[in-house]
Amino acid sequence: MSSLPLPESQLSTKTGNEPDAPLVTDQSTRLPLRKVLTIFGVLQLVLFLSFMDQTSVSTVLPKISEDLGSADRIGWVGTAFLIATCSSQMILARFSDIFGRKFMLMAVICIFIAGNILCGFAQNAIWLFAARGLSGMGAGGLNSLAMIIVSDVVSLKERGRFQGLIAIAVGLGNGLGPLVGGGLSTISWRWAFWISPPFLFVSLFPIWFFLPQKPMAGGALAKIRQIDFLGSALSMAGAILLLVPLSGGGTIYAWNSALVISMLAVSIVLIGFFLAVQYGFAKMPILPLRIFRYRTVALVFASALCQGWVHYGQIFYLPMYFQEILGYSTTMSGVLLLPMVVIQPFTSTLCGQITTRTGYVVPQLRAGCSIWLVGVGMMYRLGKESGLGYLIPTLLIAGVGVGMTMQSTLVTAQAGAPASDRAVVTGARNTARSLGGAIGLSVCGNIRNMAVKSYLISIPGITSATASQIVTSGVSAVNDTDSTLRGEATRAVMSGLHNVFLSFIPVTALAMLFTYFIKAGSLLAGEISANAVFARTSVFTKRNLMRFKKKFKLLAGSLPTKRKKTVGSIQTKALSTRSSLLLLITYLQGYCAHYISSPASKRT
Repeated sequence: MSSLPLPESQLSTKTGNEPDAPLVTDQSTRLPLRKVLTIFGVLQLVLFLSFMDQTSVSTVLPKISEDLGSADRIGWVGTAFLIATCSSQMILARFSDIFGRKFMLMAVICIFIAGNILCGFAQNAIWLFAARGLSGMGAGGLNSLAMIIVSDVVSLKERGRFQGLIAIAVGLGNGLGPLVGGGLSTISWRWAFWISPPFLFVSLFPIWFFLPQKPMAGGALAKIRQIDFLGSALSMAGAILLLVPLSGGGTIYAWNSALVISMLAVSIVLIGFFLAVQYGFAKMPILPLRIFRYRTVALVFASALCQGWVHYGQIFYLPMYFQEILGYSTTMSGVLLLPMVVIQPFTSTLCGQITTRTGYVVPQLRAGCSIWLVGVGMMYRLGKESGLGYLIPTLLIAGVGVGMTMQSTLVTAQAGAPASDRAVVTGARNTARSLGGAIGLSVCGNIRNMAVKSYLISIPGITSATASQIVTSGVSAVNDTDSTLRGEATRAVMSGLHNVFLSFIPVTALAMLFTYFIKAGSLLAGEISANAVFARTSVFTKRNLMRFKKKFKLLAGSLPTKRKKTVGSIQTKALSTRSSLLLLITYLQGYCAHYISSPASKRT
């Protein structure tokens, strides 16, 4: 039975450079191809159901608000989900280092199932919000655990290809969700929550039988003692107190209200305490601050924050443009979003193939941000008179940019940190993206509201009450018989959306700028180790090194060189292109790593 390459060797399994740092079990596993494909099929299924759930529920929100009588608060269904997802991803990722990937994956699936079942039985808004938060915790864990498991069973060089396959399930879930939700809403909105639990329950069986679980160090009590309870509590509380006012400020609560100010102030204090605990007190911190010493990881997190800002903004405000400005129905707006959503996984898969063949991922990340920047620039030009001939290419270009960056950021971050920090890096990257989305939605909401209100109050005859009503409810707040006011309301909403789309441009440019400070190294070098700059990988066999040496000689032999002998070594200065220098550096590092790490008796 054929098998995939074993992931890069982990020379150190400590979570820090300190001698007494707790050990993290290396959960990298070589599996037969049949088991790998089975595991990937299950991961695709659960992620498809997770993302389909998110987008289908947003379609049935009007039905829910009508049934539960909570039109003024119905937006908190999505807010509760996003807050729970954002605040739990890092914690659940770290728990997988303590309790194992298999146990935690099954646990978060059960949490997701329980949350959705409770959502379907909700009898009031508070019940629904709490249950939706439980679903968000499960969905956030699913997203992180799936990506971590991919990195466990697939080598770094192959990881882009398989992450691209995972992205197909994500894209299909995002694309089909609105259609499924629209169809189920004709029966009952409760089925939008109940459709996924049966399939998720069935997925537990192949996970149990096919996903391996390495023995974890310590007994149950020792594992519980490893949990950073204080850090978990501080991070959850800080995230919730930060995201609640950001999501509700300016709409449900005034920005200058005592509640918003106090929540923001307390959140800053709690986040400060959390960082202090992670730095000096936690034995196994949720977010080891040392990972920010790696420039690649820090830059990827910064770029992911900006990417989440724009991505979530597009998903939220483009349907508003379709409905409020172009006059399409809810279902049709979901169909119009398909060009941007569906092309993302296929672009991500193509990038994964390129990464696997070339060993380079950063150039694709840079190209993706650049293409995305073109897409949001075209988005700014959208208006009431824009036709499908301009709209569809705009969505396709933006979708290509999102697809190229979706998995590239993750693979780049994992390549830039020790293998022992793989789980926390994955969870932190997902958290950065979700946090960027939450902050972006809040800022964009206020940009839109201020622009709409300032446009309306400048028009004679429109009262402040009417302007506030249009800001809250959109063009639908205006009676169809009042064509003049409806036209002004449409132009006001379009001005607000123009400002939102304009804000995407500098944020996307900033995301792109961060990528140009990332070193574009080859994934053939493997993940860096906590105790070695260059980790030995299976690619540096003697045969591969000889082939590489011959190719380098052919390249260097065609270039003018000047040789100068020094004590114990020969320095070679070649007048070459940047690519040949990178080739030389990669070859020397690989040869040294192979020579130093091999037994003395086998050195040649």
